Amino acid sequence: MTIRDQIIVVGGYGTVGQQISRRLAQYIADDTSGMLSYHVIAAGRNAAAVQAFSESTYGQIQPLQWDIQSSPDMWPDLSAARLLIMCLDLNDTTLVEYCLKHGIHYMDITANGDYLQQMEQWKIDTQVPFSQAIGDSPAMSHATNSEQNRSGITATATATATATATATATATDTATTPVLSLSTALVSIGLAPGLTNLLAAAVHREMEQTEQLDISVMLGLGEHHGQAAISWTVEQLSSSFTVMSEGQPMTVNSLTDRRIVYMPYRQLNVQQYVYRFPFSDQQTLAQTLNVATVSTRLGFDSVLLTRMLAGLQKLGALRLLRFALLQKVMVWLLGRIHVGSDRYAIRMDGKGIKHGRPVQRSYLLNGHNQSHATAEVTALAAMMLLESEGTLPGGVQHIEQVFEWTPFAERLRRHLPFEIIELEEEQ
Repeated sequence: MTIRDQIIVVGGYGTVGQQISRRLAQYIADDTSGMLSYHVIAAGRNAAAVQAFSESTYGQIQPLQWDIQSSPDMWPDLSAARLLIMCLDLNDTTLVEYCLKHGIHYMDITANGDYLQQMEQWKIDTQVPFSQAIGDSPAMSHATNSEQNRSGITATATATATATATATATATDTATTPVLSLSTALVSIGLAPGLTNLLAAAVHREMEQTEQLDISVMLGLGEHHGQAAISWTVEQLSSSFTVMSEGQPMTVNSLTDRRIVYMPYRQLNVQQYVYRFPFSDQQTLAQTLNVATVSTRLGFDSVLLTRMLAGLQKLGALRLLRFALLQKVMVWLLGRIHVGSDRYAIRMDGKGIKHGRPVQRSYLLNGHNQSHATAEVTALAAMMLLESEGTLPGGVQHIEQVFEWTPFAERLRRHLPFEIIELEEEQ
């Protein structure tokens, strides 16, 4: 029986992918329990690039040439894959379907709400149990028996996993074979979505009824962002998307509906302009937390540039970015603008009811280097997923559905310095 001991990072030699691959390899190298007997594989289309990256790690991370856009019959052998982490934007859910049907865990760092909605179709009933689909995990027995490994998993997730495993065993007549778990597609991973989802869920749990969540994200322009991240941001500057407002879907445009929020950090009280932007967390949280109104807005640490882009949107000039040539020029420009800091900040504002009275909870999380933060969150989520096999629900799950903020943040702090501040009432 094949041993499933590979963690494959697709796009593993990109700006974020490299950091994810290195962090995963470090987790495995630092493990003394024998639970993390995995091999990290960096995959990508460019054979020379993946080989060069592998050599830079002295072979600690292995290379794999894989054009993810090719036909599935041209894909490499995935029989040893335990977890696949996607760092590239996909056009369809072929790979997700393949992973769920072949007992491979899947993670995706995309912020594309439309793509995540496509993924929602792959529910638990499309899967088969691990016991039928795949070989042994190098850490299965440890993960099943260790209470410590299950810390951070919500009671709901555990109950769902138990019910799902029972239902699947009945449906597939495997009553005599222990069903340890179904493969999980874990999404909404990173900064926004990701930490925003976990913070929102934490705020939600502080209230008896959550009526509104407003998420504000500030990104520093001083950081050297990857080409893929810049391209996605530019593509969204003139986009329209749907959000939930008072329980009803509403179409909004990027860089409109300004809010002025305060981002106090390092004893500064920074006035930040933020505008609507199509991060997927706002669509996800409206469903997973059942909140009537959810919005996510974006601003850059350069208030001048933020307001200038919003002004161009108001004039209709950003519609020109639909032309491929102009879009490439904008990507090139933003890739070379490094004015400002490498700081990021997330402000979470929640309004609701507790003990029959209106309440508001506001938190600010801030740190440095958004790309590094995304990689650290992704690597930790991957470790917790593998540690928790046998307790997680199968199918597509958003991060806030399986992990909780407090235990996740405690582990994250070991490798990612950040500050979390509880704010006063609305200023």
